[in-house]
Amino acid sequence: MTAIGSTLGKFRIESILGRGATSIVYRAQDMVDSRVVALKALREELLADGERGGTLQRFSREARIGLSLRHPHIVRLWEAGEAMGVPFIAMELVQGEAMDTLTRRHIPVAPDISCALIAAVLDALEHAHRASIIHRDVKPANIVMRRPGADPVLMDFGVARMGGSDVTQLGEMLGTPAYMSPEQLRGAVIDHRTDLHAVGVILYQLVTGRRPYAGAVAEVMHQICTIEPPPPSTILPSLASFDAIIARSLAKDPRARFASAAEFAATLRSLSLGRSEQPAAAQTAAAAAQPRPAIRPASLDDLDQALRSVVAEGVDEEARDIIDDLLGRIANADRERFGRIALEAGILPLAHDLAATALRPGRATRPKGHWLSGVELAVLLQRRIEHDAAKRAGTTALVDLAFHIAGIFLTYSSELSSRLAADDAPDIGALELDFIRLDTLIVGLDVLGARRELRLAEAASRVMVAQVLRRAARIIEAYVETGDPMARFDVVAMLVQVDDLISLAMRLTGHQESSEIDSVAELGDEAARRFLQSVVGLVGMIADELAKTLASADASAMDEFVGQLKQVRLIYQFAAKLDGDRFKDLLTALTGGVYELFVRLTRSLTAGPANPTTRLQGEALYDMASSLGWRDLANQLLVWIRRSVLT
Repeated sequence: MTAIGSTLGKFRIESILGRGATSIVYRAQDMVDSRVVALKALREELLADGERGGTLQRFSREARIGLSLRHPHIVRLWEAGEAMGVPFIAMELVQGEAMDTLTRRHIPVAPDISCALIAAVLDALEHAHRASIIHRDVKPANIVMRRPGADPVLMDFGVARMGGSDVTQLGEMLGTPAYMSPEQLRGAVIDHRTDLHAVGVILYQLVTGRRPYAGAVAEVMHQICTIEPPPPSTILPSLASFDAIIARSLAKDPRARFASAAEFAATLRSLSLGRSEQPAAAQTAAAAAQPRPAIRPASLDDLDQALRSVVAEGVDEEARDIIDDLLGRIANADRERFGRIALEAGILPLAHDLAATALRPGRATRPKGHWLSGVELAVLLQRRIEHDAAKRAGTTALVDLAFHIAGIFLTYSSELSSRLAADDAPDIGALELDFIRLDTLIVGLDVLGARRELRLAEAASRVMVAQVLRRAARIIEAYVETGDPMARFDVVAMLVQVDDLISLAMRLTGHQESSEIDSVAELGDEAARRFLQSVVGLVGMIADELAKTLASADASAMDEFVGQLKQVRLIYQFAAKLDGDRFKDLLTALTGGVYELFVRLTRSLTAGPANPTTRLQGEALYDMASSLGWRDLANQLLVWIRRSVLT
């Protein structure tokens, strides 16, 4: 894991954009041409030996294919290489939401928006197919929309295939089952039409709000190969024009599908869907083109009255926006009077109320409105003041408020640290609420721009993280030594409840330069190392329990088996958030231990015949292996599930 501010080759790391199972994506700047890129780097310490070859091969394939494609709806790759032993890909920074933000809502998307999105994706696939590239994993999570509901970009060619119209994949099932074609699932020869089937699944999801095939992995496999999904018109009668298109794109025989992505796209564009449901961006552009009524000017008396009303009743997002709009309609105001109103009717009473209602340990205060919206309004007013005396007074009020919030934060965090360090088990539910309150306070300091107070709060956060890790380590050590099942439950509950706080504190490491912050980092290192050492021992014990449960083939033990698998995954995914450079040895050992556990369970399971119980166990193992990025192991499990379903 590369630290923020450091370099990887010619790229300077600016921030973390996201994390994958075996990689991390940074926002980075090319120091040669100043281009801002998304830099995807593999994490060596999270590559299990049995998956290393396949992972590196897929990473190399993604780079090779990406560098060869140039299309407005395919993510642009700029460079691929290796620096300091870390393989990386520098690609276009696409800022937007993945299409699965639409499909996860299970709400139909307007037909014309759906068609525009899918037609653009098909344009991208046509370009790839003409270059003899089959994507093989087209799904909503691999499509990012540059703008809400518009301008999609196809991503992730890691499991794509190059070099021919037909691709034999016997014994290979890399991809996502819900979007696989029947020929993919059967392990037969595939061509570009397998991608068109996946696009048909996505189109069905968008226009109906549901998947054409649903259920557990084995059930979905069976449906894709043998069952015709209900036509869209049976879900929404207005979708009758999609029935034939969906039937053709999801045909079991690839010869009955569209001949090409271009033909599929042309068919969608030929539909007459009207103009009543335009993408949000198009609606905005159309509105901008219309004549607008003259903006009604506002007076300082309007501002004075509105501020006093808002402050008295409580600030929320709507009230903040009303004041912002009002400020935009005041022109040529007297600077001195404006400053006096903003200060006396807004900033000063707001600062008083915000200080009084800031969340405190053991006190259930009730702000009149939304506390953070009040902070944002105070800062908004302060930035608009131009009169020197009023501006100085406002600055003093907000500085005093920040100092007050920081004091509450430090008192609050000290109390929480004491509770975490105590011998008695803390109330996990209460701790979760306390962490949310602390997060609100730290966001408030950030909005106020209180850098010194923010650094102190960040340091206190890391002290709490160290306490969390120490408590988790003690619970795990107790379980490893005694086998106490309650201790095992506590560590899972603790990790679930404090995940948001841990993520926050991990993002804050490495930014401060003072010695007091460095000493806190060392404290966190010691606690994290102890935690990781305890987890390595825990995995060994859980492995034996899981193997016994699996061998028993006891249907009544299924919940326990799945629960234990989830426990292993939760602990491992949490550990993977820790700094890979500081804890490389322990993370490598933990990765190897967890992977060997899954290999052991997979071998035991697939050595015998499938039955309803073992199939469920196999699906649980598949889901876990996929989420941890172990595609080769997931492939073995998927092939075994396929054999049990389709033969």
